[in-house]
Amino acid sequence: EVLTGQAQPQGDNVLEAPIAVQSGLRILRISAVDSQNENFSVVGSLRMDWTDPRLAFSPDTCNCAVKLYTEKEFDRFLAEVGSRWPAFSFFNQLGNRWTQSRAAAIWPDGRARYAEHFNTTFQADFDFLQYPFDTQTFPIFLDLLYGNSVYTMTALPGYSAIDPEHGEDEFIITDFTAEPSAVTPAAADEPVSRLTFSFSAPRHLNYYLLQVFLPILLIILISWFTFFLRDYTRRIEAAAANILLFIA
Repeated sequence: EVLTGQAQPQGDNVLEAPIAVQSGLRILRISAVDSQNENFSVVGSLRMDWTDPRLAFSPDTCNCAVKLYTEKEFDRFLAEVGSRWPAFSFFNQLGNRWTQSRAAAIWPDGRARYAEHFNTTFQADFDFLQYPFDTQTFPIFLDLLYGNSVYTMTALPGYSAIDPEHGEDEFIITDFTAEPSAVTPAAADEPVSRLTFSFSAPRHLNYYLLQVFLPILLIILISWFTFFLRDYTRRIEAAAANILLFIA
């Protein structure tokens, strides 16, 4: 029966390999960087590609080449696939993640794609030891909710990037990286897959040179010039005028 293709499967699976999920994050805009509270807000686009044979279907059943689920039909997508989809969360997300749009597509061979456009705020750990000559790292941790025995996550080639028109003026944005790893949450029984997106950014020095260091240097030089005045009355007048000028 096995050789003729007439055998029916029965019993539990002997071995089931985890499904590889290729994920990518594209930062479209950095809307805010709050150094005091150590967080940053972004507008981004997330995409996940995977292949699950259980999602395969015959095009004749729907008279379509691909099943497309938009925002309004996403609940139907979750009902059809059940719990077998790579649900995720951002580990360092603060507050809500506002999703402007999301969609899912399934092909007859079981290939699936999920995409969403969102904006949210992420927590960062800034180091101000060398401020303002510091270089900060901005991480985004994408975690799957199911264990490594079900899904493993890898970087989607050629997708993750930062738009050149990201809108951040305080920092100089450098390369955007995506590194997969495995972490074990406190309430989980097995490790889960994590994809760490991060970029490093030194500060623009021109702002601090012109707005901080140059005024301080002028203050020091003008204060020293009063010592070259022989008339002590002129020294007092110059020092008082100097103070009033700096306050203004």
